[in-house]
Amino acid sequence: MASWDADALVGLRAADFRGDGAAAFGVLRNRPLGPVLQLAGDLLADAVREGRAEAAPLARACLDALKARDAAGDALLAATLQEALNGHPHGDGHRHGDGHPQDDARPVPVDLGALAYALADGDPITILDLHTGDLLAEDEATAMDGTGHLVALYRDTASAHHDMHAFADSEPNTPAPMQTVRAYTDALAGTKLESAWDLFREERQRGRARQWLADHGLRPVPRRFL
Repeated sequence: MASWDADALVGLRAADFRGDGAAAFGVLRNRPLGPVLQLAGDLLADAVREGRAEAAPLARACLDALKARDAAGDALLAATLQEALNGHPHGDGHRHGDGHPQDDARPVPVDLGALAYALADGDPITILDLHTGDLLAEDEATAMDGTGHLVALYRDTASAHHDMHAFADSEPNTPAPMQTVRAYTDALAGTKLESAWDLFREERQRGRARQWLADHGLRPVPRRFL
């Protein structure tokens, strides 16, 4: 089985940006799903919806792994995969009439990766425009104040530190947690653990971003589904 090298990750993220389930399947099929469940799940759901039968076994494996891990955002993504495997026609990650917590959630065309970064490493306060999905600096949003479609999100430093401790506990021969996440990241730079740490953080951040949206009555959708 191939590893998650820099080129493979670039290919997977590019497929995510384009919403290209077929390209994602090509990157995912010979690599372990565990490090990229939150990114892989949406893309595999797209591949299944595109009618690619060969993607279904991998989508089921991702679904099972998400259920077993049950971290932030995993149950929400598992539901998206399940509906794709069940032949949901809309392809928008939204379940209709079955009592799922996302039934009444407002669709927002936000890039989940960008939202994840804003929550983990962005400005202390970032503003999400619910109409466009744009993430704005606080001063950029001032002129739009009072429109009723802006939501503030706050950088989550506590979770970032928890990631550092969890990674140190999960990987052998890993440096002990440091005072700041930045110092820890710098310490791992250029080592064999650098890529593993980047993937670990990205995966957890993406799950928390998905959960943050759900907790605010929102759900991420591609622009084409609005």
